[in-house]
Amino acid sequence: MKSTGTKRAETGNKNLLLFLIILTSFINPFMGAAVNIALPDMASELRMNTVVMGWA
Repeated sequence: MKSTGTKRAETGNKNLLLFLIILTSFINPFMGAAVNIALPDMASELRMNTVVMGWA
């Protein structure tokens, strides 16, 4: 039988894992959208056309 401290540690690890999964599920699309919004300004600043920026 597991002790109470071990159960708490397992619950804490599960909660931490759940938090990290939720966080990364939000961050990945957020960063992708931020890059897509910034691409036109980056292209003009670097004097690159749309075709070249698509390959970068």
